[in-house]
Amino acid sequence: MDYEQIIHECAGLYGIQPDYYDIWGQHHQVSVASKLALLKAMHVPTDPAAMAQTVHEHKQQDGSRLLPPVLVVRVDRQPVQVSLSLPEAAATALPATLQWQLDEEQGQSQHGQIDIRQLPLSVGSEGYQQAQWVLPYNLPCGYHRLFIEDQCCLLIITPARCYQAMPLAAKDNPSAEPEKNRCWGLSVQLYALRSRRSWGMGDFSDLQAALRTAATLGAAALGVNPLHALFPHDAGRYSPYSPSSRRFLNPLYLDIEAVPDYAACAEARAMVQAEDFQTRLHTLREAELIDYHAVSVLKFQVLRCLFAHFCLQPPSSPRRQAFETFRQTAGTPLTRHALAEALQAWFYQLDPACHGWRSWLPSYRDPDSDCCTRFAAEHAEEVLFFAYLQWLAHEQLQAARQLAQELGLAIGLYCDLAVGVDSAGAEVWAEPQVYAADAHIGAPPDDFSPTGQDWGLAPYQPVALRASGYQAFIAALRASMRYAGALRIDHVMGLSRLFWVPPDSTPAAGAYVSYPFADLLGILALESQRNQCLVVGEDLGTVEDHVRQALDEAGVLSYRVLYFEKHWQGDHSFKLPEHYPEQALVTASTHDLPTLIGFWQGRDLQLRAELGLYPSEQLEQSLRETRTQDKARLTAALAHTGLWAESETDPTATPARLVLAVQRFLARSPARLLMVQIDDVLECVDQVNLPGTVDAYPNWRRKLPLLLEDWPSDVRLQQLAEMLRAERPA
Repeated sequence: MDYEQIIHECAGLYGIQPDYYDIWGQHHQVSVASKLALLKAMHVPTDPAAMAQTVHEHKQQDGSRLLPPVLVVRVDRQPVQVSLSLPEAAATALPATLQWQLDEEQGQSQHGQIDIRQLPLSVGSEGYQQAQWVLPYNLPCGYHRLFIEDQCCLLIITPARCYQAMPLAAKDNPSAEPEKNRCWGLSVQLYALRSRRSWGMGDFSDLQAALRTAATLGAAALGVNPLHALFPHDAGRYSPYSPSSRRFLNPLYLDIEAVPDYAACAEARAMVQAEDFQTRLHTLREAELIDYHAVSVLKFQVLRCLFAHFCLQPPSSPRRQAFETFRQTAGTPLTRHALAEALQAWFYQLDPACHGWRSWLPSYRDPDSDCCTRFAAEHAEEVLFFAYLQWLAHEQLQAARQLAQELGLAIGLYCDLAVGVDSAGAEVWAEPQVYAADAHIGAPPDDFSPTGQDWGLAPYQPVALRASGYQAFIAALRASMRYAGALRIDHVMGLSRLFWVPPDSTPAAGAYVSYPFADLLGILALESQRNQCLVVGEDLGTVEDHVRQALDEAGVLSYRVLYFEKHWQGDHSFKLPEHYPEQALVTASTHDLPTLIGFWQGRDLQLRAELGLYPSEQLEQSLRETRTQDKARLTAALAHTGLWAESETDPTATPARLVLAVQRFLARSPARLLMVQIDDVLECVDQVNLPGTVDAYPNWRRKLPLLLEDWPSDVRLQQLAEMLRAERPA
């Protein structure tokens, strides 16, 4: 076998798909060079002899192991069949009877013997045979461990479907009246909330205020952007979809004055009440755009003061004991995250150009290295400080979740899980073996991105992820679901495949990499049920048919956006409400798309032209013509449902009327959940994020035009609530 054949075979074993079709239906063959680059990113040796050995070992890995490392089985597909890999000379290589033990998650233990002479055999990998052994017990959903001889298999039993929060469980209760199983919620960008008391950006106390208004209006949910940990040393890296870690929270969302230690610390209160400090706060509050650097400086100045005061409390104090309990429960992941942030702060002080673990000294890039252990001991207080920030953030977000329950929101917080993490972030540093840090998640070329997209996010390495028992994936789900009544999975197709961009290449050289979809979907259902968390799958774009069907069967709500819900095979007219699916979340727009008013005015098209984002004048003209047609199509759809008279004045003259008509249009669909962007209700023109830009447009920095304190009396919100109470009485 020559080297090129070895590369092709190795790529297939590691999930690299040989080809794909783009949005225009054009076929792309993945080059040998791209496969080689992606294999290298997966930590596969690229020397011909070493790669040939890797292929051989990979084939033998499960074959030479008596047990697979992990087995995921749906609860309704038991009894569990376990494939045992036996040497062909099993009679001499293994005893005739194997001892097994099953340790169930809840503590029960079962054991017995396997007579391998009684098992049916089939051909396995070279030198091995496969024997099918049926576990003599049915197991409850959960994480169990099966031991045979000296080997262990993580046995994950999963439910068939994700949690369906009432009033959303109509599929499980066909007799329920459809109109009583549909609800609605408001979605906000937390940082964009404005109040008279916050410090220049929305915080967790603002979240509580928004929850109170949402409950008063009759909403079942309040949606927020990802709240993941970003980069404390560099507040300029503020995209919520490019986190350092999805397991921890962004401390910039802390309401400093709501921290219990603030009330007890005279020094901190004096610092905040000083005239200069108050002047800076006033400037940050009044600014139209968020200045993350300035907010970070003020908040961290006070937080360090609060931490110093906290450390003076005796270890027996309730606050110290609560912190220690949090640390012990969070365990090694919290310790490593705090250590990563302390190391980054230290390296950044030495060199402000230093960003992320990949720019640290090599001896610090391994979290288990002697240098890291020594640093943790010598800078124990600094490491403790970053753990303290996570504790405070947890307390405040947990309080928001508790408030949502007390207010009676049927769903509560609707959170967002980013599709990946920054390759330079703490999560990749803490578990480098399950990430391909040199490759990036992205998208192939399309109309808006003729060269494709590179999101700068590190993907899971699928082989290593499975070998680890999917622990990183499980941890990411739990970290968000602990606060959420519903969780949006960004780019949910990533459970099946992700588009990888090779190192130092453009997306045009990329390839799709496959993931163990059935396993990941089962685990998603298990964690959803355990956390009583509804799951929404953001399935915009190219979705394989089998993926959409499996998501639907698993109880994952599809994500339907008005702008894309058209009859694409016909006249491109907008679908009428009755054509939307029941098991879905519907919304008019998203953070990456124009607001309703912006859409109608063509503001997004204008911005793209001003910033030179169109690859050609022809494409610009085509999109402008399509927009004109879409406005007419939308007006026709609204008119068809009796929500707009075609003789009415131009909707731009009455934006509130347009917004209300569109939301009523969507509210009449059978979709279980309608999410209304607060930006649309408040008639914002500019969108939250303009894809394809970094600094040319103020992405993630815009504040809402209305103070939170004025939400309860806002006529537009009251009209929305009155209309939705009529359309969705639940």
